[in-house]
Amino acid sequence: MSETSYINKWFEAVINEMAESQCVHETVTENTSKDNRSIKSNFEIKPLFQGMYLYAYAFGASEYESTLHISCAKGKAISYGCYDIANDAYIVHGVDSINLGSIPVNFKLYAKDSGSFLIDIPLPEIVLKRYMTKKQKSLLQSFQTKYKKKYKINFLQVLKVY
Repeated sequence: MSETSYINKWFEAVINEMAESQCVHETVTENTSKDNRSIKSNFEIKPLFQGMYLYAYAFGASEYESTLHISCAKGKAISYGCYDIANDAYIVHGVDSINLGSIPVNFKLYAKDSGSFLIDIPLPEIVLKRYMTKKQKSLLQSFQTKYKKKYKINFLQVLKVY
């Protein structure tokens, strides 16, 4: 087989593969909204009263200023954070953090027909605030006032597991 015919066969195979891939992609795209509905209907969110520790931290919108070590309080982070086993702390990028204490609830996501699949889920700020005391809300408000204009505020949510 000549080099030219080999290249032609290779291009033909690539084109056929791309066409098949496109067909699969179109089928996947057509089914995406149905799949989303089916997947969402299979999940259930359940509250647990294990509770969690809550930390707020301020970080730069475009670049990180420093690395913060936040005590893990003998818990397991369910939101952003890298665990530093030597210092028993979570590492986040930011300029400052505040310990807001604990809230009495946490939530798990269950898959109804997938056996024992369950996962801890981080909560949005609006839900966190529903379970905060007045003192915690005041601390958060002061922290946000200090940093909100220049930085973004995020939360490290740590399950009470130990």
